[in-house]
Amino acid sequence: MPAANNPFPGMNPYLEEFWHDVHPRLLMLASNQLQRALPRDLKARLEQHLSLLEEGAERGVGRRADVAIVEPWSEETDRANPLLASTGVAVAEPVLLELDPPTHRFLQIVDTAGHIVTIIEFLSLGNKTRAEDRAGFAWKRRQIFESGISFVEVDLLLQGEPVLEADGCETLRLNRAAYHVAIHSTHSATLWRLYPIRLRERLPAVEIPLRPSDRPVALDLQPLIDDAIRDGAYDHLDYRRDPTGILSSEDRAWLDGNLREQELRT
Repeated sequence: MPAANNPFPGMNPYLEEFWHDVHPRLLMLASNQLQRALPRDLKARLEQHLSLLEEGAERGVGRRADVAIVEPWSEETDRANPLLASTGVAVAEPVLLELDPPTHRFLQIVDTAGHIVTIIEFLSLGNKTRAEDRAGFAWKRRQIFESGISFVEVDLLLQGEPVLEADGCETLRLNRAAYHVAIHSTHSATLWRLYPIRLRERLPAVEIPLRPSDRPVALDLQPLIDDAIRDGAYDHLDYRRDPTGILSSEDRAWLDGNLREQELRT
């Protein structure tokens, strides 16, 4: 049965319109849930990077947000600086960089020494819909694999194309899946574990790989969505219109019938 305020048994596709708010909520909720299950010497931590794109630089290179970028001093800079004229304090002119997109938010599981064990990504809209972001995400994923870190990719978005290889996309199609979770563990370096998820199904609990000496821990996705709806006050969404994103004709018919049955659509 659907949870209170969520008329769907699993993912609520109407949340996609508010993903800029829902996305960080899911990360925080997932972090809290995992922390209760992790071994005492492992920590779930939220991480946020800026993506700095300079002319001629490789796409997708991430930098932390505490980097200062300044321009060398010159008399010409002083004369052109209105703050210097009014306060006597020389304020450096910055090097202008394009931030595209401004932030990447994800979860890391780390040990007490700060070594990264597992990275968990809830895909953003940019990851799926923008060619540059897709390329950057693929580049980051390769770097993670080469670093010997386990990786978990959670795709709860209808918009865009799955960021998977061709055989993964075909598996989703054959299973009529709207969403998926893909897990790459360092314990089996050549294999992905793919969880196809249909719109009409409860979101699964999936095993999150840790160190070789640890048992995996479960991340139950459904409570994250239900709690995000409650905590974000998304209990009065407009279900009279269709959600953002592409649905199969079968899923669209089921969605319409489900909402009519609950008297959320006439």
